[in-house]
This record gives sequence, C-alpha cells and structure tokens, in this order.
Amino acid sequence: MFLTNRDLEWFFRPVQSTGKVARYPLTNLGTDKEGVLYIEVAVAGFDKENITLELKGSQLHIKGSLPEVAEENKIEYVQQHISSLDFERIVVMQENYIGGEINANVKNGILTITVKPKEPTRKLIAISE
Repeated sequence: MFLTNRDLEWFFRPVQSTGKVARYPLTNLGTDKEGVLYIEVAVAGFDKENITLELKGSQLHIKGSLPEVAEENKIEYVQQHISSLDFERIVVMQENYIGGEINANVKNGILTITVKPKEPTRKLIAISE
C-alpha cells in the first residue's frame, strides 16, 4: 500500500511565521508500572542545544531547530530533502502529570522525556464541635 500526499498531510503543515514546512518527528508515548510517562522523540542530527522543551499549562511543547548550512561548494541537487530542519511536537498531558517531575536526555538520536505523576495532595481536615 502506497501513501498518498493526503495520507502524509498530518506529517507536515505550513508554519505561517517563517513559511517553512514544520515537521512532526516520530514519537512514542507510554507509561511504566509506576505510572511514569515516557515520551520518546526521534531527533537524529539535533544536539541538545538545538532542542527546547516548554510546559504551557497541560501542553508540553517540544521544538527543534537547525540553521541552514551555508555551503562553499554549491551543489546542484537533483533531489534535496535535507536543508534547515525545524520541528515542533505538542504532547497534551493528563492532569495527574501536570506539576510532576520532568527529566529529559538525548542519546543516539532519541530524546527521552520522563514525567512522574504529581503526588496527590493530602490535607487533614479538622472537625469542629
């Protein structure tokens, strides 16, 4: 089965501010037995300095940006898929993860983000007479 342009539309969308094509990197989402949320994002070619993570309410924004490389020897490409690479992925987290501890690392082209669920708040309530 071959993918059509319509099938691939969800991978790409125009970015209005720059006119570039935004890319959605391949992403895995899952939890372990302790309820820790794991987000794995394919970021091959990106250093940690080129990736930003920002929590806005319940949304975790994962962005990567690489500047275009100026080439001294201009090559006339027949086909070109690699130029400047920008991506953005937004993960909407469930309420029990908002305020939980977040850690991230990059290894072998995979950005791994772990989010621990927040501790439930407990408060003793005094009973009046």
